[in-house]
Amino acid sequence: MEQLHTKIILSLYLCLGLFAQNTFSQTISGNVTDESGVPLPGANVIIQGTSTGVSTDFDGNYQIQANQDQVLQFSYIGYKSQSVAVGAQDSINVSLEPDNQLEEVVVTSLGFTVVKDQQGSTSSIVDTQSVLRSGEPTIANSLSGRASGVRITRSNGDPGAGSTIRIRGANTIDGSSQPLIIVDGVPLNNTTSYAGGNSITGGRTGGVSQGSRLNDINPSDIESLQVLKGASAAALWGSRAANGVIVITTKKGQRGEAQISFKSSYSFDEISERIPMQSTWGQGRSGVWGSNRAEAWGDYIPERSGGSDVFNTSGAYFEADNGTVYYPISEKNSKETFVEKNWNSVFQTGAVWQNDLTISGGGENSTYFFSLGYLTQDGIIKESSYDRTNLRLNYESKLNDYLTFSRKVAYTYTDSNRIQQSSNTAGIMLGLLRTPPDFDGTDYRGTYYSSGGEVFINRHRSYRKPIGQTVNPTYNNPLWTVNEQIADTKVNRVTATPQLTIKPNNWLQIISRANVDVGDDRRTYFFPIGSAGSRSVGVFQEDVIGTRNLNFDAIGKANF
Repeated sequence: MEQLHTKIILSLYLCLGLFAQNTFSQTISGNVTDESGVPLPGANVIIQGTSTGVSTDFDGNYQIQANQDQVLQFSYIGYKSQSVAVGAQDSINVSLEPDNQLEEVVVTSLGFTVVKDQQGSTSSIVDTQSVLRSGEPTIANSLSGRASGVRITRSNGDPGAGSTIRIRGANTIDGSSQPLIIVDGVPLNNTTSYAGGNSITGGRTGGVSQGSRLNDINPSDIESLQVLKGASAAALWGSRAANGVIVITTKKGQRGEAQISFKSSYSFDEISERIPMQSTWGQGRSGVWGSNRAEAWGDYIPERSGGSDVFNTSGAYFEADNGTVYYPISEKNSKETFVEKNWNSVFQTGAVWQNDLTISGGGENSTYFFSLGYLTQDGIIKESSYDRTNLRLNYESKLNDYLTFSRKVAYTYTDSNRIQQSSNTAGIMLGLLRTPPDFDGTDYRGTYYSSGGEVFINRHRSYRKPIGQTVNPTYNNPLWTVNEQIADTKVNRVTATPQLTIKPNNWLQIISRANVDVGDDRRTYFFPIGSAGSRSVGVFQEDVIGTRNLNFDAIGKANF
């Protein structure tokens, strides 16, 4: 009996030993890579049928506790999932294959990458290559027609001029309808400032156009760009995002040897449509030619006698800077018109030249991306210009298994000269369209000699004052507007975004992020003596506009 009891006890011990062996938990470690052997940081390793799982670190390594009868499931966005049964081994390395049915990935307004279908807000992803191929030197204009529900309206054709962005139309009667701009997870100052100096040019509707600060970003530095439209897009940023959000992510380096690239592009701008201008009726009114008249419905040019005009050479006259002398016309005979000549003296074929140098790479624990961009643009209006220099350094470093530090620093310098727009006396198109077809506006500046022998230098010759007989020409000759008036803007801007990511375990991240945005905008306005209207006495003004924006975010992110 005692022997039988001993056998039963031994059998129980054997059964318990086998059960303990089958349920024994062991540590499994390994590495997750893509098909080329490149580590996949942040890949998910989950025990199938449970909620237990971990994520790979910066080098694709993982470590998890699992039983021999369990199955590990490996997954990563854009790759096919793979399942591996746990056996006696303590190391499992996995290489994931790309999934042809990729889930669309988007960037949230906080700068995090997520699967689009998991987002509650409506968004449109803009292909960054189409932005570059557009040939537009500024981001705002390059978005035109590339995202549904987004309307881009240019202020005018000046190079570097600002644009109005509307997402799903205007959302307010008298407030701003501009969307919030988020760059690398932080708001970007995108204001278009009109300071006191602009009022002397005619204000927002009649002055020169100013550029928006979104133009300070080099399109070649953009990795991804998308437009958030839904109401939930404003949940994180409050009322500032009520008009929608444009999310921009800049490029970062990839581990490996340094990659150096240089790209240069050259494009042309032409006027798409010309305003028809009549060449039949001369200066004057009611069918009668008349010098100094504002109108151009005078005599019928084809019915003139032809030949040279008759001049009064006994009194005052005008000598242009090139030596050409103009006397008052007493009888108009010439059938010659100057519509094309006057037009071509103001407009030209614009040109944009963009050069970009990038250097990127990284080691085992750090990556870097450096770019240098230079753009120079000549507008379709002569003397209008826009030059922009961009410097950017994006750097990321893994300090240890728990800390990752990154910093993104950008510097922009722009220099632009813009032309007077719709002023009632000095606008470029107003002067051009009002000029009669039989007036040659080529020689717009020179010296006026009065009948009494007085000399007045640097006088302004226009069709209302054909020999520069008064200091106020009534309306600007378009060439005076283009060549003599100055509206120059120089901007220096620096943005810096340092970020520290703390990852105490595989499911929790704590992100602390700061942003400094400093800009100095210096504007010079100059109207020489002899400009039309109240500026005939000469006007000079300089505005210095400084902007300082600071942001700090502390974010906790958990995956359960």
